[in-house]
Amino acid sequence: MLRPRNHRDTTSDIQLTRAHTISGTVRDNLEKPLRGVRVRAYQDGNLTASALTDTDGTYDFDLPAGAYEMEALPAAGSTLAPAVARNIVIGEPRTLDFTLIASAGILSVKLNFPRQEVYSRFSSKSLVRFELFQAGAAVFAGNGVSGPAGSDPATGRFYRTYNLYLREGSYTLSAFVAGCRPIHVSGLEISGESSVTLDLPEPYLWTGVLRAPIIRRWHT
Repeated sequence: MLRPRNHRDTTSDIQLTRAHTISGTVRDNLEKPLRGVRVRAYQDGNLTASALTDTDGTYDFDLPAGAYEMEALPAAGSTLAPAVARNIVIGEPRTLDFTLIASAGILSVKLNFPRQEVYSRFSSKSLVRFELFQAGAAVFAGNGVSGPAGSDPATGRFYRTYNLYLREGSYTLSAFVAGCRPIHVSGLEISGESSVTLDLPEPYLWTGVLRAPIIRRWHT
């Protein structure tokens, strides 16, 4: 066999990581399986795996061995609170079920638009999304439940309200509207019915799409 001059055989090892299946069922407090719940696994603040529950409330995905934080986020429009499971150690196939209970808190977000033209174009539910973080973990990502809208006679500004259903506690809120710069509010205390008013800035784009769902953690 002819070899080029100065040829040197080289070998390299490829490290294969064994994955383990984690699966489970997401139910409400009446033991009813929940479809369309987003189950996510994080390791060191990074999203590692994600899946939607099926019609029978089940999910499954594979994870390398290690410690993870898991969360179950209700489908858009749900009045159930998210659930978080911390320090889930994966070293073999295992089962992790979630029970989502009725939220103890409601955050009503009033979004003020700078003028009627912006309101008419951007107040569509599909163009607005909210993300909430608690202790560094994303616990809500969705459109919320649309509430009253129109013109405020006291201020003359056009607005729309959105209700977000959560567990009581302290949160950081991010509001995203297609074509506009995001709005961030920290230190929101949710207890019972709470509210916050956000003033939307002028859009810098009149066309565009809403950014993809959150795949990172908020670091405070």
